[in-house]
Amino acid sequence: MTYLCEPQQWFQDDCGDVFSGAAWTLVPVDLRTGRPVPVERAATTDRATGIPARVPGTLTGALRDTLGEGAVEQALAVTAGETAWEYRTRITTSGGPHRLRSRGVATVSELWVAGHRVKTSTSAFAPWDDVVRLPPGECDVALRILPLSTVSVPRKPRAKWLSPLVSDRSLRWRRTPLIGHIDWPGARPVLGPWGGLSAEPVSEGHRAPVIEARPHAVRTRVDESGAGTVLVDLRVNPAGRTAKAVRVSCAGAGVEIVVTAAHTRGRGVVTVELPVPNPRLWWPHAMTAGGAAAPALHEVCVAVGNTTSSHRVGFRSVTAQPRADRAGLGLRVNGVPVFARGAVWAGADPSDTAPDPATVRAVLMRLRAAGATMIRLPGTGCYESDTFHDLCDELGLMVWQDVALGPLDPPDDPDWRAELREEVRSLAARLAAHPSTVVISGGTEVIQAPVLAGRPAAEWTPGVLVEDIPRAVGAGGADVVVVASSPCSDADLDAAARAYEAGAASARPVTIAEPVTTAVVHSPVDATDGVCHYFGVGAYGRPLEDARSSGVRFAAECLAFAVPPEPAAVREQFGTDGPLDHPDRAAAWQGGLARDPGAAWSFEDTTMRYVQRLFLDRDSDPNATLTIPPRPAEETALATHAGRLDYQRAALAHVFQRTLAQWRRGDSPCRGALVLASHSTAPGAGWGVLDAAGRPTAAWYGMRRACAPTTVCFLPEGGNGLSIHLWHDGPENLAATLRWTVATVQGGCQQPVEVAITVPARGELVFRGDLADGTFRDLDNAYGFGAREYEGMRAELVASDGTVLARDVHLSGGPRRDDLADPELTAKWVRDRTGTWSVEVTCRGLARFVALDLPTGLVAEDGYVHLLPGDTVRLPVSGTGPVPPRDGGLVRALGVEPVPIR
Repeated sequence: MTYLCEPQQWFQDDCGDVFSGAAWTLVPVDLRTGRPVPVERAATTDRATGIPARVPGTLTGALRDTLGEGAVEQALAVTAGETAWEYRTRITTSGGPHRLRSRGVATVSELWVAGHRVKTSTSAFAPWDDVVRLPPGECDVALRILPLSTVSVPRKPRAKWLSPLVSDRSLRWRRTPLIGHIDWPGARPVLGPWGGLSAEPVSEGHRAPVIEARPHAVRTRVDESGAGTVLVDLRVNPAGRTAKAVRVSCAGAGVEIVVTAAHTRGRGVVTVELPVPNPRLWWPHAMTAGGAAAPALHEVCVAVGNTTSSHRVGFRSVTAQPRADRAGLGLRVNGVPVFARGAVWAGADPSDTAPDPATVRAVLMRLRAAGATMIRLPGTGCYESDTFHDLCDELGLMVWQDVALGPLDPPDDPDWRAELREEVRSLAARLAAHPSTVVISGGTEVIQAPVLAGRPAAEWTPGVLVEDIPRAVGAGGADVVVVASSPCSDADLDAAARAYEAGAASARPVTIAEPVTTAVVHSPVDATDGVCHYFGVGAYGRPLEDARSSGVRFAAECLAFAVPPEPAAVREQFGTDGPLDHPDRAAAWQGGLARDPGAAWSFEDTTMRYVQRLFLDRDSDPNATLTIPPRPAEETALATHAGRLDYQRAALAHVFQRTLAQWRRGDSPCRGALVLASHSTAPGAGWGVLDAAGRPTAAWYGMRRACAPTTVCFLPEGGNGLSIHLWHDGPENLAATLRWTVATVQGGCQQPVEVAITVPARGELVFRGDLADGTFRDLDNAYGFGAREYEGMRAELVASDGTVLARDVHLSGGPRRDDLADPELTAKWVRDRTGTWSVEVTCRGLARFVALDLPTGLVAEDGYVHLLPGDTVRLPVSGTGPVPPRDGGLVRALGVEPVPIR
């Protein structure tokens, strides 16, 4: 008989997972008849017995891999309603009790072994940790995924508010990913064993050892003096009779204890602490030497008897910056304030939550190359795998983890809240091992939703966000900063911090608390308080100056636009440079546009609004003066969709660089900005700074110039001049030369000015370009007393060996130019001494937004740059395709015909 064992002490043997190497098949089953549904009814295929599947993995990933991208929606539609999906395999075991584990199965599921149901679950996020008895020999296993509708939820009490994003009101009760239930492009429901499945033999009672062979958890902490401690939690067995020696070593330090039955009192876990004096600390990658050094990670060896296991850890501290001087969230890592910049994660594969690790690494590396130091995992998706978090540890990317709660009214139900607390405690305990995890938040827009729905202030902040979740995070042992929800107010941050400290100090049961009822001073959605989702520049269409005047403190989401892929990607995805110019391809383009459910507009409208602001409106005229009124530009270049896409790319490169640079300024109150989103989830113009295939877009290039560890950016200050901001996040001062060049409207460049500078470690240097030669010049035509004299300015940060570390060009009066002469671009492939290929671009006249159009497989590492008359610039190229490519590729500039690369 196979059955779920009664609760008692079971201890892991040093044996393997019986599911390791298992071949899984996915079969749809009719719930009314119990019979398999031939897969060809769901899609065009001859595989009537099922399709191959991966565990960990999801239903949509298996359908996509076997049937093709175009058949997934059809298969899901045909098998909706009275159909379950079964993951089937056959295993061979020695029999007896086995510990069954999973990080989660979405959502309503049953596990059947040898015809017996041994496990049921109604939560996609609750970890599985159960002991089941398996029969010896071969046995069949079926993991059945049932429709959500098979489990009813309470209809009352009714939700206090409804979300326009989520039409199914029952989802507030269900612990299931909201992704796929919100009508976003490319979003698909998460169904299946996304958290994997394992089963390992265990011993029981007095036959079990006094302590498990492998640690239950390994984590670290660092005190204010920089001293580190490794903490190893080991499960102990009250019935065990044999003492076990435990040895823990790390970074040259070691400790050994002998665990006996005397250690088994209390919570069933013994914690071994190993002091590690002055360990090398883990830092975000930008704050390491050169911004590219591998963050410090250490191996912890744990030996229990004759069994040794190895665990990778990092030492770091993270705290919230004191708010005595400024409101809002700010982070300190190892005592140093950080400007966190990065993106909201959209998953490495929209169809599968367990993609190939190489795919995850490639996306994270691309974001890192753009200067990202933080990735936010939103509450609308699944929790990520340990592989993802290991990669963030290795790559020096901080992680902001939202609890899986979205813009729905969380039930004020004791059982529901108790289950959520256990889910969060388990999540926090898992993430405690990863130095990259620095923030855990109570969810996505859980507080914002009632605010925007017009609910009274007493209903804005449910107690689960400022009491249950922070306490559970503290009890889980995670050394993080806790945020009530994203977004939230300072008052919410303070309440969550107090609950977190209480949870860390004690694992007492949590009492259900009433919602926060402090006096209303700020709205939780204010940009000047707590954490915000800032879309002033973006969806709300405000001018670029709004990013500064709004006083943003920490934007956990920002800069939401429809971002078109590069021309080669558009041709690959749609067969043309301008899909809307072809009626047979227009629907496919519209289907991939970034949009919110129910909105009468898309984010492509948002992007075009900034094309209008930067290139067409009267206020964009760079030649306006006190006596020459501004005039709008002609729109002839926008007659075709391909032409509009060129202007959209240029606008986004400009907007992303300017906005992020404004927030990075040392005198800015902003301490973090995470763009929406990491990458698009469908072909076309999604939210991502990377396209659906993970390739850079124009927004990525703009982000890179503002966010690189060492970089230079112009920031016009109107009547206060034209400032050059130099940032250097490395641990040592940077001695270099600032080379400054001015181009006049007559078509030539003046003699460069060179200044020896020192940019402080992890700091900023601001230089007044309009005063560079000791006199004042109205370089940006801010005063407008007469005709514009200057075309543009170039700043280069040059190392002592002559290497150009960073470069930026500012166009006087803005990027618009009417009737600009042909810049006479030329381009050729060149290879340097290290073997790196670049395209060397030269021009005779001003060239705006210069970028490469390369064949599939090659990627330009820089783009959308301006060239002053006579400039030469090298744009590095990487990728898997042949270099130089057979067709050579093209170099593009805004407003002129592309030129072949020779």
